This record gives sequence, C-alpha cells and structure tokens, in this order.
Amino acid sequence: MYGVWTEASSVWGNRLVFSGYPVTSSIDNHESNIAVPNPVIKDHVANCSTVAAVVLAAGGSTRMQRGHKLLLPLQGHPMIAAVVDHVLAADFRPLVVVTGFNGPAIIEALDGRPVQVVANRRWRQGLASSLKVGLQALPPEVYGALLVLADMPLVSAKTLKALKEQFTRQDGDAIVYPAHQGRQGNPVLFPRRFFDEIMALQGDQGAQGVLRRHATDAVALPVESRTVLVDCDTDKDYADLQLKINM
Repeated sequence: MYGVWTEASSVWGNRLVFSGYPVTSSIDNHESNIAVPNPVIKDHVANCSTVAAVVLAAGGSTRMQRGHKLLLPLQGHPMIAAVVDHVLAADFRPLVVVTGFNGPAIIEALDGRPVQVVANRRWRQGLASSLKVGLQALPPEVYGALLVLADMPLVSAKTLKALKEQFTRQDGDAIVYPAHQGRQGNPVLFPRRFFDEIMALQGDQGAQGVLRRHATDAVALPVESRTVLVDCDTDKDYADLQLKINM
C-alpha cells in the first residue's frame, strides 16, 4: 500500500492528492495541460532525479478477450501497478502515466502511488497522441525520459536501473535501449533533444522510427533476459506471463 488518493479542487483544477503531496491529474485539450509543481534540480547528469519516465497506458486493449489487460492480476496486483512499481523502484522521477481508455480504473489500480496522471482524450488516434501528452507533461529540468509500455510487466527494476546508469555514462546525450541476443527491446530512454521529433509523430507511430533514424546516436544495453521483448496483447500472452511469473 502506498497511500490514499483524494480529490480536491483549487485554482489548479481538479487534482489528486497523495499523502499531502499534490499529484496532478490533467486532461489533454491541446492547450491547458496542468504541470505538476516540481523542485528545481540544479545538478544535470549527476542527478538521476532529472531522468523521468512516461508510462503509456491509454490503449483500448482490443485484442484481450478477458477484459482490460492492464487491470488483469499478476501475483495479486493489476498489471499496470506491477509496471509502475518497477519504474518507481528504479528511481525515475517524475513518473507520468498517460491514460485514455478506462482511465478512472487505471487511477484506482495505482492505489495512491506517487505518479502524475495525464488523461489523453485522443487516445483512439493512436500511440503518437499519448507520447505527445506524456512528454508535454514533463517539467523543463528533465533531460531524459524512459518511454514505458504498460503491458510489459516482466521488465525488472534492475534492468531499468541499468538503462539509466548507461544513459548517465553517455552524459545523457544518447538514446539507450535494452537488447537481448541482438534484438532491440523496450523500454527506450530518450534524451530531451529528441522530444520534439517524438511529439511530431502521428497516428499509431511509436518512437521506434526515431530510434531507427538516429541509430548512430543510440547505445544498446545487452541484457540476458528476454523479458525486454515480452508484451501482453492476447489471452495467450497473459497465460504465458502467468506461467513465467510462477516458474
């Protein structure tokens, strides 16, 4: 348990409050996303607090017959909670969760975790719209963002920490991604200098195209586990996840 969400109103609009700390919940209207108050971080590369994460949790889960895949239980917790817990344990801050389909249930599943929730009204337009909303929500002192797919709960906090450490070794200037046996996996950590290009994407384009266009600016982090390749879209995928977790 991380705490209790309560809703309050103020000049900032409706917001979610976690243990007295305001975690803003805003809606993308292309004009007035509300930014979370954040302390100014003076250290640049030396301070890992300026490496953020954006968890993409807006999709409609159309291929999963069991229901909304991000709410399905894994070891007693919703899938989205498992993903967010790994990112929090790896010390990515701030952590922005982009919701769309079934957004209130996603917020409830996060159970008071210290995250900023941003609702993407245009989630049906595809992944690119969620990338834009998530990156727009980040404060200016953030110099890198880990783009996390919310249906990859097997990626460990250890792997996420290793990605951030590699990013710091590259002076926060290179794209860093995990690779298993030569195959590019997820999530991918992008420096701020690529944010505008990512936010210009359209439709169901993800950031993979940006990674491919800038391959010479990218660094692979070899990982032994194939978890960086495993997502969950179908009922069979979910059954396989349960088997892997219980092994």
